[in-house]
Amino acid sequence: MSDFSLENLEVITPTEGYDKQGLKRRYGSAVYFSAPMTHASGATFRQMIRMAMGQEDDRYVGYTQMYGADAIIHNEALRTAMIRSVLPTERVMLQLCGKDPASFIEALQIIKGSQLEPSIIGIDINLGCPASCASSRHYGLYVSRDWPLVYTIISSAVKLALFPITCKIRPLTTPEETADYLYLLYCSGVAGVTLHMRHTTRPGHKAQSIRPCCEEIVSILALMKKRHPNAFDLDGRLKLWLTLNGGIKGRAEADLLLSTLPIDGVMVGVGFLKSPYCLSKISPPTSWILVAEQYLDLYEEIRDTPSYLDGCTVIPAASFKEVTQHVMKLVQNVNKRYNVPLSTAKTIAEVRDILRGSSS
Repeated sequence: MSDFSLENLEVITPTEGYDKQGLKRRYGSAVYFSAPMTHASGATFRQMIRMAMGQEDDRYVGYTQMYGADAIIHNEALRTAMIRSVLPTERVMLQLCGKDPASFIEALQIIKGSQLEPSIIGIDINLGCPASCASSRHYGLYVSRDWPLVYTIISSAVKLALFPITCKIRPLTTPEETADYLYLLYCSGVAGVTLHMRHTTRPGHKAQSIRPCCEEIVSILALMKKRHPNAFDLDGRLKLWLTLNGGIKGRAEADLLLSTLPIDGVMVGVGFLKSPYCLSKISPPTSWILVAEQYLDLYEEIRDTPSYLDGCTVIPAASFKEVTQHVMKLVQNVNKRYNVPLSTAKTIAEVRDILRGSSS
């Protein structure tokens, strides 16, 4: 990046309707988002959260799991699974990853003409995944080290004007670097950013907690406003939709952040895994076993109901393993003794038997 300068960057202006205001209109009243989690963000899980939100379901939007742009192009089975991973009645953010700008363009064109298109609010590009597979394939957090590539990937996608483009990132080494990185994203034309305030350099519980999260995001935005004032409107708000992710455990905490920080939305991952009612004003059923059975009921309903004109059904989860992992996470609120039998279950009937105590 020795020859790369933020000062010389062309600021890409998204086509009308694909900027922050356009994204906001597409979100409607939504300010609560479920995180994209590999093999944990299937249609059943998103519908479970939506059901738990009750009359506030319009305030919630789910993210799909992350899909590789190259895989969408070259892997027909995965492409089909992605297209059938969303209910026609849903409105979702579809998350992609990759390192090749041309692959993103081709993948977006495939998605644009698919049955999935009407359900998509926008496309989120993952620039924050720290997993070892992301390192070996150079996507996620590891693309974020190559700022010219990040700019090219995003600006190319934005110029297509097929969907609003957003990004999910993590803080970089210093607040100054993170502020500059946010400006890079602004220049590239994104409509919004999700900032996952989790530091991989911090051990244990210090990696992610609400207090330092609040302090840091205010500091980062203040630095950004000082260094790059053109990225803010006359009211002092960032010209990007900003969603905060990291350590949010409940509705009161989420609403406090929304009312006290210069953010537009909050995202929850682990909290939803523990309870789909995490951000709901509705009390969950008195038994976590009943919550798990609600999930299984939804799974079977989605699995068995033709949802497309061609008579095909939506794929309710990435795999059966996703089903057992969700059930396992829910009943861990009661007792971890279910873990071993659930890990060996092969059918929904077996899972139900375990929950009812019919299996050892």
